[in-house]
Amino acid sequence: MAGHATISIWFGDPEEAVRKSAVLDNWCRKVGRDPREIERSVPIHPDRLGEAAAYVERGFDHLIVGFHNATDDPSSLKKLVARRDSRNEG
Repeated sequence: MAGHATISIWFGDPEEAVRKSAVLDNWCRKVGRDPREIERSVPIHPDRLGEAAAYVERGFDHLIVGFHNATDDPSSLKKLVARRDSRNEG
């Protein structure tokens, strides 16, 4: 992956995902590649959107939010997107 990937997907809480991502960074250095060339993504359950900022602060580029059924409440996602948009406007 270190030699060819353009995006990586890591699982776990923010600390675990960062730990796994650091392993990729080390492999990139070993093969002579800049680790910043690989985008970082993580799936996040709608119930755990409170952790979104922690992933972003730790360098994750993409959060994949999975709504699995009609009873999942999208209101937390709407708040997260509104917060992101307000930061981009300022």
